[in-house]
Amino acid sequence: MHFFYRCTDNSADPIPCYQGSFAPSGSTECQECPLGSHCPANASEKHVPCDPGSYANVTSLTKCLECPAGFICQNPFLAPVPCENGTYSKGAATNCTMCPAGFR
Repeated sequence: MHFFYRCTDNSADPIPCYQGSFAPSGSTECQECPLGSHCPANASEKHVPCDPGSYANVTSLTKCLECPAGFICQNPFLAPVPCENGTYSKGAATNCTMCPAGFR
């Protein structure tokens, strides 16, 4: 396992970054994981974008959140959007599906 650190004092040991943050090599500070991405536990060198059908609408997440059933997540920076009447989703969706004829 590889840990990433920040170096605030050139005469002291590096300080590990906290969960939900990242620090590229040579960093003096850990950075919060930005919206639309996650930073795995134990920090990382860079943030990882959310997969389609997931989202991170707050900073410093260690994993993206799965879009719930009945909603779509087209923009990983924003909260899930409910499907319109006459459509549905089963979760982790980027688009709602039209309800077929004969069903409601």
